[in-house]
Amino acid sequence: MAKIILSPLFLGLGFILLLSLIILLRRDRKSSAESRNKSAILLLFITALLIWLVSTPVVSLRIAGILEEPFRDSNLLVPDQEAEVVAVLSGGIQQGPIPELDTLGDASAHRVIRGVKYFQASQADYLIFQGALAGDTPGRMTELMKELALNMGTDEEEILLEPESSNTREHPLELLELAEISSDSNLVVVTSAWHLLRAEREFSRYFGELTTVPAEFVSHDRPEGLKAWLPQVSGLRTSTRAFHEIIGIIWYHLHYRINR
Repeated sequence: MAKIILSPLFLGLGFILLLSLIILLRRDRKSSAESRNKSAILLLFITALLIWLVSTPVVSLRIAGILEEPFRDSNLLVPDQEAEVVAVLSGGIQQGPIPELDTLGDASAHRVIRGVKYFQASQADYLIFQGALAGDTPGRMTELMKELALNMGTDEEEILLEPESSNTREHPLELLELAEISSDSNLVVVTSAWHLLRAEREFSRYFGELTTVPAEFVSHDRPEGLKAWLPQVSGLRTSTRAFHEIIGIIWYHLHYRINR
């Protein structure tokens, strides 16, 4: 609890809310300038309050849960014995001062672990890691994903890398550029549950045989009591990620409607 209360997010939002509330409750003369100032303070108060709410676990996890709800069935983890290709989508890395100190981000690691387990239990021919890293080393992310897969016992000849796609819309397009893959391939896509809805919509445009596998859920680790209502950086990160996904889904939908 002390860490939450002493965090810059809690202190900053608390200060803004308290100060703006004090100003709004003051009984000053109502000139036009003062009225405009109070309107600005009211807007600041509402903005800070909204940020407070979406940073709380109660609200942020509920928002993420909307995206994860369709993929909570454990049957989705049962390997499809007719699967030919398992594609694991990347989710970022933690870059170090030198390449040797780079590590996979949490989302990428969860996805690789789930993807490798699914691949090893299925009859698929290829395990493919997808995603380009911004900067001078776009293939670094898929290389780290491959390293983890090798450490988990996957044979190197079964692994393919696709380090060209930089977003969800590009993943299926770049996948089809690989000689081993066609639109008739029985494809399994592995990614975080909160990202799976957008991925499923994009891949289904190009692949007729598609199976989706959730790798990571973020909407169930909910604290109890007062902690659930206090703003936290993790909560803000979760709600920001969820809003990004929702905006992405809407944007992709509009993009395809406009370009029909």
